[in-house]
Amino acid sequence: MRRWLLHIFCFLITSLSFSQECPNLLNPLPGSTNVSINTSISWEEVVGITGYIINIGTTFGGGEIILEQPVGSDTTYTPPLGLPENTLIYVTITLFFFDQDDIVCPSQSFTTEDVTTVPDCTQLTTPLDRAE
Repeated sequence: MRRWLLHIFCFLITSLSFSQECPNLLNPLPGSTNVSINTSISWEEVVGITGYIINIGTTFGGGEIILEQPVGSDTTYTPPLGLPENTLIYVTITLFFFDQDDIVCPSQSFTTEDVTTVPDCTQLTTPLDRAE
């Protein structure tokens, strides 16, 4: 009986300790291009964690745009100032735990859209039209 309980205990501890997998981005999908600069970033839910911390940067693992922002148990984050245009963006999600070490997941990336806006036509103010 003791041996049976010991096996169950070891199985449960092993399952709880090593079952945490890093989430995949759901929006935008990794490798996407022409992503809106005002997009929300979302990822798969990971069961059994305390929360998430997100880094958004222009370098692998970087946080030049958003640095170590706790988002609680939410699986969506919208950068308050948007994202830079025509830029390769890296998102790194960290799984946060109260009772064990955090898990820093591999960075996933996508490229934002080019928002080049053609300027409005100008009007000549001086000299006046048909002035002599």
